[in-house]
Amino acid sequence: MRPDAEQLFLDTNVLVYATVTSAPWHAHTRAVLARLLREGCAFVVSTQILREFVVVLSRPQAFAEPAPVASVLERAEQWRSCCTVLGETPATFERLCRLLRRYPVAGKRVHDANVVACMLEAGVRHLLTCNTADFETFGEEISCLDPRALPALP
Repeated sequence: MRPDAEQLFLDTNVLVYATVTSAPWHAHTRAVLARLLREGCAFVVSTQILREFVVVLSRPQAFAEPAPVASVLERAEQWRSCCTVLGETPATFERLCRLLRRYPVAGKRVHDANVVACMLEAGVRHLLTCNTADFETFGEEISCLDPRALPALP
């Protein structure tokens, strides 16, 4: 199964799983990403995703100790160099406000809505995430793929 997408937005958890060797699904996530690249998918992230990546890797996890900030920043830079990075603009905030008016989202879930707003402003409709349930609310707007459900081989 290959996502029918030229561009695929990567959620923070995908970056973490692909980066941290002790993370759950590390080898599989890396293999899926490699396959998707071979098949012509371009990866997209936002500055929010890169910031969240730094937060996650610099604090203790169930599967890893916090990494030194310099090391985390180096890894974030590696992701930045191989992905298209979307920044937030006034249009992104306006899109976020429209999403929040349309969907019953509040609190921490606003972060998920902001991911969707960034995606939609850039014309990206496919999200690779291990937390598909977090984005079900926006099913009319985007499609979610879980890398754990995708085969690593073509």
